[in-house]
Amino acid sequence: MVNFKRHILLPLLLATGLCAPSNLMADDQDFATDLSLGIKKDLTKRLDFSLGAGARLKNNSSELDRFSAEGGFSVAAIKKWVDLDAGYVFIADWNGPEDEYYSYRHRYNIGLDLYHKLGKRLTWDVRCKWQSSYRSEKMKTYKWDPKDYIRVRGGLDYKIKGLPLNAYASAEAFCSTNNPDGNDLDNMRYNLGVKYHLNKKNTFDLGFQVDDEMHVSKPKDRFMLCVGYKFKL
Repeated sequence: MVNFKRHILLPLLLATGLCAPSNLMADDQDFATDLSLGIKKDLTKRLDFSLGAGARLKNNSSELDRFSAEGGFSVAAIKKWVDLDAGYVFIADWNGPEDEYYSYRHRYNIGLDLYHKLGKRLTWDVRCKWQSSYRSEKMKTYKWDPKDYIRVRGGLDYKIKGLPLNAYASAEAFCSTNNPDGNDLDNMRYNLGVKYHLNKKNTFDLGFQVDDEMHVSKPKDRFMLCVGYKFKL
């Protein structure tokens, strides 16, 4: 018998109490939409490779914000407990109809994911990721380059009995590591959603995400509808 209270305490605190939402209603706000596609291929029993692409809309989902493409590897260092991953993301940000140009970013990341199933339905995970984003020098509208972050996320995933659905919730902190003006917690991200498993190869994801910026000159709170599809080769 699983000691539910003892095993669930840490991820629950990370997912809901790591950092309480700050004054969400005091900052500028936007409702956005994120669309994503992903492909995953198992290379061995412990190693897999993934590719993905995405598009994001801003200004109440009326204007193109960015395109992205990514790829990465993940290895099960300790089966059912620890995954290690590394990846690359290419990002093209659209700067609006007035400027009419794209700015580009190259993002590299490595991560450690701790996870485990509690019984048959509930899984907790804690992920720590380092990411570094290099920006195009053509239009220098930023203070430092590259911009590095440590991201820490706690989450829960629950398989709904009798249905091909998984409900999930998570909270993630973004901490800068090389800001010349001083490092700080710049953003808290909260996710809530459901995954629909059409079969073993096809999965649809519908979620809602909140980004709460803080300790920046012009903080913005983004409320985003996330729609995704993943195919397993």
